[in-house]
Amino acid sequence: ISKDLQEAGIECYEKDILFIHRYVRDVGITPMTLVKAIGSYGKEESLRIPAFFAEKIEQESKEVIPKTKILAIDIETYAEKKEINPTKNPILMVGFYGIDEQGNEFRKVITWRRFEHQLDYLEIVQDEVDLLRRCRDIIIKYDPDIITGYFSDGFDFPYIKTRADKYNILFDIGMDASEMNVGTRALARDGECKIKGILHIDIFKFVRNIFGRDLKTDSLSLDAVSEELLGHKKHVVNLDELGHTWDQEPEKLIDFCAYNLHDAHLTGKLCQLLLPDMIEFTKLIGLPVFDIIRMRFSRLVESYIMKRSMEFNVIAPNKPGDHETGQRKEESVEGAFVLEPTPGLYKDLVVFDFRSLYPTIITAHNIGPEGFRCSCCLDKEHVPGKEEYWFCQKEKKFLPNVLEELILRRVDLKRLIKEEKAKGINTKMLEARSYALKILANSFYGYLGFYGARWYSIECAASTTAYARNYIKQTIEKAQAKRFKVVYGDSLTPERTIFIKDNQGEV
Repeated sequence: ISKDLQEAGIECYEKDILFIHRYVRDVGITPMTLVKAIGSYGKEESLRIPAFFAEKIEQESKEVIPKTKILAIDIETYAEKKEINPTKNPILMVGFYGIDEQGNEFRKVITWRRFEHQLDYLEIVQDEVDLLRRCRDIIIKYDPDIITGYFSDGFDFPYIKTRADKYNILFDIGMDASEMNVGTRALARDGECKIKGILHIDIFKFVRNIFGRDLKTDSLSLDAVSEELLGHKKHVVNLDELGHTWDQEPEKLIDFCAYNLHDAHLTGKLCQLLLPDMIEFTKLIGLPVFDIIRMRFSRLVESYIMKRSMEFNVIAPNKPGDHETGQRKEESVEGAFVLEPTPGLYKDLVVFDFRSLYPTIITAHNIGPEGFRCSCCLDKEHVPGKEEYWFCQKEKKFLPNVLEELILRRVDLKRLIKEEKAKGINTKMLEARSYALKILANSFYGYLGFYGARWYSIECAASTTAYARNYIKQTIEKAQAKRFKVVYGDSLTPERTIFIKDNQGEV
């Protein structure tokens, strides 16, 4: 319909929103929380679980689904020269680690090379065909709510599917007996693997896209991330020797089996640890976990804005076309102010740190495309250094309003976390919520200047950095007036200015 209308010259909006996203927003339900379905049970032969035909679905509460059954998977493959070639090289072993609703563990490694061992978790089958069939049966029998892997979108599941297809094995692990869908970008960094009725969480995607910016490690490998978050590293083996060991020294495969299981174990534990953060992003943005963890910051912000736009009765602008996107890519803004560090070792350092500088500037100065160059405030305050720019000062506009609520919610939440900790109450979920709010708020500035944004405004992005430069310079001048020696300052992230006092200085 929208295509026909546009051919008639009528502009249509919000026509490209995914049906699932449209539905949960229109109905007002939040994934991973309790909803009430009104209807009746019926028979559906193709399903592995009972079928409920819902006539109506509504939000029961924002209470999170209390316990979930998680199954982590990891594979090891044959390779002669570190190659990843699923059409040529077989899967040698598959490791499983499960955690059920009561916290009971499930440990299993399947391989098809026979050797003497005393491992209680190891199962040896006849060949790779049997390994794939056994892998399928284990997933179906374990019946997880969540299946997880570390880069399982781009490696484990596409590899399994390619090998299963090679042998004409139906890898029908979906709740409706459908096959696992690895999409058209199998073995690609941005591929996606979907399983009907089972939530597939690729931990690597969540760490890379969202959680990783707060990690100390620069590496996003399973080894580095597990060491920082769990305090455990991967087992040490030389994977380059796996092929040779498989062919020539199978008695040494025990170490590789332990390595395989431990990788699955670390992945399962990471999923258990990070799931509260994923759920809080889901509750905040209102979209399924599967989509949330695969979103970059720009999409997270835009999805949140679109959720709030319904409350404000605002229609979302359309995404830019290729021509407009190309033009936007050519545009740029003047960046941060940086006072180069004065080299040396110092004592008595004083750090002055603006809390959420860019988000606060956007809300305090009502920076948003709706209020840009409004006719009612022409004679009011203009952006420092950009006299042709100004924003409405009579009415708080949509985007600054939405962002201000995020900031204030986080302030209240941090106070609540402090109070709950003092009482000895577990604040894990509250801290996850605070992190979600922080990430979203800090991403608004970047979103305004992102060439693919619906609410793109290069003028708003430029105004934000202009105010930031102005505030930093004012701070430096005031510090110098109080006889501080300024040794460094910038309006980047983290937004801070560092001073050092001299003998006559005051703190």
